[in-house]
Amino acid sequence: MLLALDTATENCSAALEKDGKIFSVSEVAQQKHAAIILPMIDSLLSSAQAKREDLQGIVFGRGPGSFTGVRIGTSIAQGLSLGLNIKALGVSDLKALAFEAIGEKEGKVVASIDARMGEVYFCIYEKKGVDLIELCEEQVIKPETAVSLCKEKAPDAVYAGTGVAILKDHGLDLNTQVSVLYPDAKAMLKLGALSFSSAACDPAEALPVYLRNEVTWKKVSEQKLKV
Repeated sequence: MLLALDTATENCSAALEKDGKIFSVSEVAQQKHAAIILPMIDSLLSSAQAKREDLQGIVFGRGPGSFTGVRIGTSIAQGLSLGLNIKALGVSDLKALAFEAIGEKEGKVVASIDARMGEVYFCIYEKKGVDLIELCEEQVIKPETAVSLCKEKAPDAVYAGTGVAILKDHGLDLNTQVSVLYPDAKAMLKLGALSFSSAACDPAEALPVYLRNEVTWKKVSEQKLKV
């Protein structure tokens, strides 16, 4: 039984799979993630008539996103997996956005998250079969640079994320509505299940991705975690 959680953006979410059934919950909760994520997880376990000890792995949103949000999610994932002696797998929040937005279709998808400070977190993917392939690296860039990449590499793409509104303000010509604004643990659960057996790692190696170079991170062995 896998558990997924994400606190990297305004949306706080958790999901788990038991016997082929997915249980999930999400809430757009500015600055309340630390207070609500563990109750969310316990509520899901109760709904699934399961307990923490039944979990076989943790999937978490590794970023990019807000520094505090990414740190909260990574700490919870590390703490749970360490305490339960199970492995963890970090999933890109940009990739989760793209995965949910493209759905069962094939084609190109642009995922962008508002990074503040006049920048966006950004990546372009192409869905081929079950594979979601990066057409450029995940990066934090100026919106006008992102718009140029969209025009060059993905003129007919699907778009997802809070950064899209910023791209439109900087020249992106997009008339369709953005249906997926935030990454969600339910998408991460599905993504994680595809590669968990081969890519999951020990808790101490389950690290976040911030993209901004000035951000530092302490491994689980250097933290005092209470989960």
